[in-house]
Amino acid sequence: MSLTLDLTQLAAGYPDWHLWQSQAGRWWATRVGRVVAWDIHADPDFAMTIDADSLDQLAQELAYQANTL
Repeated sequence: MSLTLDLTQLAAGYPDWHLWQSQAGRWWATRVGRVVAWDIHADPDFAMTIDADSLDQLAQELAYQANTL
C-alpha cells in the first residue's frame, strides 16, 4: 500500500463496505446493503465485519474479501 493511503481513498474503492476507526485505534469495515444467505454460506472465509491493526492491513483484508465471492 502507498504511504499516502487514507480512509477516503480506501472507502472509495469499496463502496459496499462502511469503514471506520474505533476510539481504540483499530480499523473496521462492515458490509452494507443487502447480503443474501447464499453469499454468507458460499465461502467459509466470507465476513460481514472485519478489523485490522492498520489501514494498510484493512486494505489487504478488504481485497481478500473481494475475492471470496
